[in-house]
Amino acid sequence: MTKYTMSPKLKTPSNCGSALVEMSCALCVMLPIAVAILLFSVGTCQTLFAKASLQHCASTAARQLSVAYGRDPDITTSRSAQDVTILDHIRMPPVLCETEQFDDPVFDLESAFNTVKVSVRYPAPGKQNWILSLPFFDAAPLRATATYPLN
Repeated sequence: MTKYTMSPKLKTPSNCGSALVEMSCALCVMLPIAVAILLFSVGTCQTLFAKASLQHCASTAARQLSVAYGRDPDITTSRSAQDVTILDHIRMPPVLCETEQFDDPVFDLESAFNTVKVSVRYPAPGKQNWILSLPFFDAAPLRATATYPLN
C-alpha cells in the first residue's frame, strides 16, 4: 500500500493562505475594471440602439411625407396635417414617443430635385433620458436626419 505524503515546503506557515490573499488582491483590482467595462458596454449599446431607431423613424417619416405630398401638395404648409396623417403614427418606444420630437419638415421645392428633410431628436423636450448615464459616459442628446425625394 502506497502512502501519500505532503511536501514539507507546503506545510510552512509562510505559504498558508497565500493563494487566498492573491485571489482577493486580484479580485480587488479586476472586479471594478470588469464592472466599468460592462457598464460602458451597456451604455454604448443603448446609445447605438437609440441612434439607429431615430434614423429609422426619420427615414420612415420622410418617405411617408413624400408619398403624402404626391397625393396632396398642400401638406407642405400645414404642420397639423403632417402630424395627423404621418408623424402621429411613427413611434418607437422608448426612443420616439412623442410627435414633438420631430422638427418641422423642410420641403425643398426650389431646387432641381424636390426633397423633404425630416429631423428627429432624443430625448423629447422636458423628458427623462433612459440611456444609462454615468460619470464617464454621458449620453448627449441624439439627432437623426433623413432626406427623401418628393414623388
